[in-house]
Amino acid sequence: MSIVIPAYNAETSIGDLLAEVCRQADGIADILVVDDGSTDRTAERVLESGVRCVRQINAGPANARNVGAGMAVGEVLVFLDSDLVPAPDALKRMLAPFADLRVDAVQGVYKSRQSSLLAQYCQAEIDYKQRRCIRHVFIDSINAAVFAIRKSVFEEYGGFHAGFRMAAAEDTDLGFRMARNGRRILFCPDVLAYHPQPEKLLIYLRLKFWRGY
Repeated sequence: MSIVIPAYNAETSIGDLLAEVCRQADGIADILVVDDGSTDRTAERVLESGVRCVRQINAGPANARNVGAGMAVGEVLVFLDSDLVPAPDALKRMLAPFADLRVDAVQGVYKSRQSSLLAQYCQAEIDYKQRRCIRHVFIDSINAAVFAIRKSVFEEYGGFHAGFRMAAAEDTDLGFRMARNGRRILFCPDVLAYHPQPEKLLIYLRLKFWRGY
């Protein structure tokens, strides 16, 4: 298993992620962070954690994930956002379903531990989508914040569409392309991570605009 983390100006958040990932991945995975043109100390924080870091000119998270996947050595790729923290044993829970060769990818869930009204509203949107996914064993859409896929399948579909420069719909696009061909994306609600939601209205509106666009 290889863990690929795209990061952009994640200096304040990536330390907590890497501490937990390193603890869980000991002996079962290699870890790679792709610094997507950060202007802060993201790369320095990664190197301080003893994790491999590749720096590139800013090209967006889809491109960063693809670059990391190309350098990964594991047969299963785990993609995590740089501002989340996986729950204990999340990585093992994510890897386990791949023992079934019919499973092509695994989708986890995430929760917010914030108390602000806007963050709770944003999480309610996510919770609604995740509750709908629970009704199905296999789904047709993915969220790359906490997601795993066989490397051979990822390469077959050409990875994420790098034309999506923002963090908006590049993962949905890959999920739709896979599902159209009968690929099995397993929804695993017991694979949990904690992910912050926007706490400023302007950030939330900008995010919704780009997703809609």
